[in-house]
Amino acid sequence: MALLSTKRLKAYDPTQVIAIIGGIPVPHEGIECSYDEEQYDFFAGVQGEPVRTKNANRLGTIVVKVLQSSEANDGLSTAQAAGALVPVFIKDFNGTTLHAMAEGTIVDLPKKTYAKTGDQVNEWKVRGVITTAFIGSNGTADLIGG
Repeated sequence: MALLSTKRLKAYDPTQVIAIIGGIPVPHEGIECSYDEEQYDFFAGVQGEPVRTKNANRLGTIVVKVLQSSEANDGLSTAQAAGALVPVFIKDFNGTTLHAMAEGTIVDLPKKTYAKTGDQVNEWKVRGVITTAFIGSNGTADLIGG
């Protein structure tokens, strides 16, 4: 007789991932977070002795993809034009993943495409020191209405 599994189905819900940039809630179509350099480097000396080096560089980039129709573009454009330092907070509320920058800079206006359809996406790039980065798990399906 087969035993019933006690494992629960986990689920990811992109509507539970929030982005706040400079105090502005930003509805998004996707987010990418990355460090500029790997956190560890390895090399071998002349005699082949392996060495691991911890990299203290925590500079990174957070890219938030925003529909052209979103009013968040107005606030992001204003912050970029002012050269403002903006805090960035990315959180998965159905899980434990979290990214944050205490002070980031929106480095440029997004590349702009004008087309027949209204599904154009602006990619807002924020650079700075990533102060928090934790890649976690997600909750069970029944917790997100699944």
